[in-house]
Amino acid sequence: MFDHPFSNTLYEHYEAINSRIFAERDARLYGLRNADDARRYVDEAKRKLHEIFALPRRPSPECRITGSFEANKVLVDKLIFRCSGERWCSAWFLRLPGSERRPPVLVVCGHSIDGKFSEAYQMAAFSLARKGFDVMFMDPIGQGEMYQHRELPGLGATEEHNHLGRFCTLEGTRLCTLFVDDAMCAIDNLLARPEVLPGPVGVTGNSGGGQMTYFLHGLDDRVGFAAASCHMNTLRAIFRDETATDAESSPAGLLGAGCDRPDFGIAGAPKPLLLIGQDNDFIDLRGLKKACADIRHVYDLLECSGELELRIGAGNHGFVKHGREAAYRFFTKRMLGKEDAPEPEGIQPVSPEIGNVAPTGRVIDMGNMHSLPELFIGAWEKRKFDATPAEISSFLKKALHLEHFEAKAPDYRILRPQGQPSGKGVCCRWVWNTDGTPAMAGLELFAPSTFVLVPEGKKATLVVAENSAMEELAAREGQEGRFFALDVRGIGLSESEAGSPWGEYTAAFGREYFLDNTARLMGDSLMGGRVRDLLSAAALLHSLGYDEITLEGSGHAALTIAYACGAVGKLPGVTALRLHKAHPTFTKEDISLRAPVFLTGMMKLFDLPQLYSVLERDYAVTRD
Repeated sequence: MFDHPFSNTLYEHYEAINSRIFAERDARLYGLRNADDARRYVDEAKRKLHEIFALPRRPSPECRITGSFEANKVLVDKLIFRCSGERWCSAWFLRLPGSERRPPVLVVCGHSIDGKFSEAYQMAAFSLARKGFDVMFMDPIGQGEMYQHRELPGLGATEEHNHLGRFCTLEGTRLCTLFVDDAMCAIDNLLARPEVLPGPVGVTGNSGGGQMTYFLHGLDDRVGFAAASCHMNTLRAIFRDETATDAESSPAGLLGAGCDRPDFGIAGAPKPLLLIGQDNDFIDLRGLKKACADIRHVYDLLECSGELELRIGAGNHGFVKHGREAAYRFFTKRMLGKEDAPEPEGIQPVSPEIGNVAPTGRVIDMGNMHSLPELFIGAWEKRKFDATPAEISSFLKKALHLEHFEAKAPDYRILRPQGQPSGKGVCCRWVWNTDGTPAMAGLELFAPSTFVLVPEGKKATLVVAENSAMEELAAREGQEGRFFALDVRGIGLSESEAGSPWGEYTAAFGREYFLDNTARLMGDSLMGGRVRDLLSAAALLHSLGYDEITLEGSGHAALTIAYACGAVGKLPGVTALRLHKAHPTFTKEDISLRAPVFLTGMMKLFDLPQLYSVLERDYAVTRD
């Protein structure tokens, strides 16, 4: 009964913030009364989205054709095209035989291990080509021929995206930015083809490809027609349904800027937009309908309501036939002037043996190609990390949201009844809210008799738990000295039961990731909250007379201690740090690291060795 008595506190903390953000957004949106109001909202949404994505300057169109074939009465070039940052992306270019120039459409694959070799996505690409479009059909990062981890071929697309997102975070960019940049480079190369008729581009895709479709609708003025399948939703519905979204689906700061997914649809107004959904999708239809209503409110004020369409079919998540045919109808009617919905008969999937762009089926295996981790780590290894202690402290205070935080001894609660986890010791427990949030931190002590209040003393070790304070204390029972153990928010006492159930709590797509990702969307920091919990616990012990405190932690907890002490310098009463299994550097790929330890933009300024050196100025530091 003592395992997780406060397991929903962190979720409830973010629920309160979510409620406020969405209420404020609805008030702004539905307070629009005329076309001028709507145009101002569109401009503001577009400005905010461009600021969040911070898209790089793209290179001039450059592609290499690695082979060609004919299938399903369509000619196909297999190609790779250059993206920003020395990256290359795999794609097919599909068109009918003959010299006629045809309108361009980009088809973006969704979250499929097979990428371009997913039958549903091939059906869409070949059908659009058969109907008279020139089609660019691309693999996004982490899918199809664009997998990036050389030694981990078994990772699914979502797990790979989350691991890649951590490298982007450390560099101060976003994985969604790279996704959109790749798609925009695909459009550059599509429009550069002599076969293509100049003019607005159509974009379509399902699931993750549907997301890229509405991203591009809002961010790229060259996109004139967008048909997004099985992705549009509100972040409110996603959070309340406890659905984790992977890295490129979660633009950090989007909620903090007062934006939501429907704002991509609004930013593209008044361009034609088709939203496709399924009635048995895991994507909440209430969220899709609310998103459509948000977008429609602006389209109505702009007197272009006919440019927004919603089609909901019967079935599960996927680019199923009736969803594809809704897209064909949309594009042929609007881009060719003749409505042609039925899917052509006889289309057969193309196998990797015929269609692989790269000989091995992975672009990173081609000559002089590098994976995303290799590109980031290569840049970091060449970077001169010469930040001063003051600069490191300033960065950490800002990244962890400590600039206005003053560590004080908290007014704690006494948990009853006291626990008896072993035959020797009694576990005394105290909990508190560090900064007025519902999220709980918990301090624990094994003692020969039950303490009601946190006991006074002079010398103690405060162990920051990596997974459970109870486990940390049990491991030290019988050792000489007084040991307190701390569960920071989301650990042990408050390990959340909310969020994706996939894998362990600390897995790449687990519940801790769900909470960390929620914080980042809001412009907040889960690690910052944990650091504030630690600083409060240290202040509590110091207020009780402890002036020889050793902070001890392993793995994730060791980094929590390092960030806290690096940010504030010398903590009153703390004299020593014991950091076990402390990660040595971020220039070595390690997918076991947990999501909250990655601080945005840290590797532009310093790496962990520089942080550890700063700690040694103020503390006796032991690392093993």
